[in-house]
Amino acid sequence: IVPANAFPTTQSEVQTTWSSLYAGVYNANDFLERISSKINTYSDTDRQLATLYIAEARALRAMFYFELVRRYGNIALMTNTEMSKQDPRTFVQVKPEKVYEFIEDDLLYASRILPYAQGLLSKVYATWAGYPVYDESKWEEAAKTARTLIESGKHALLSDYEQLWKNTCNGVWDPTESLIEISFYSPTVSGNSDPVGRIGKWNGVKTTSIAGQRGSCAGNVKVVHPFVTECRE
Repeated sequence: IVPANAFPTTQSEVQTTWSSLYAGVYNANDFLERISSKINTYSDTDRQLATLYIAEARALRAMFYFELVRRYGNIALMTNTEMSKQDPRTFVQVKPEKVYEFIEDDLLYASRILPYAQGLLSKVYATWAGYPVYDESKWEEAAKTARTLIESGKHALLSDYEQLWKNTCNGVWDPTESLIEISFYSPTVSGNSDPVGRIGKWNGVKTTSIAGQRGSCAGNVKVVHPFVTECRE
């Protein structure tokens, strides 16, 4: 019923996604508050590293909110950990444009330190320009941000599309086609659970695993045994 957009608010995927994304927001807020309170005590080297981590945390928080606002519309905007401790009945929903403004602020900050965050920012602007906000001024911002990425000369289309999957199997980040990557790998997951986290995708043609040929496929995750073996040689 999820692929058919015919599901109730009690649907497990709806509830789990909501709680997981807000857990990510809380963790990002917690990290930012903790590191910001200590950064002035760090050495120059550690301060530079902390600045990088802050940019990464803000980019992650922006991505979590981007998923939330697109999926759920009017949502509670938690900008600090204290807000998350409120009684849920006191939460106040804000309009999508306020969420987009918060996302923009995070990504503008992050992109000064992590230029690749501009890829996500361009997508945010393009979405902001459409439903449900329809702020058409953001089309220009989307084009401007995308142009900056294109003209940087750091990105292009790979001549061999298969290389994308080889890079994934070997944990190689190639910025040619990939602007931003976030690792959700969990080596402690066992049984039938997926050892890699997923964001933004629920659906897909489900297949069973075939020993020596392929792993289980959920549309966005597919591991073909011979191919993985070849990549690791």
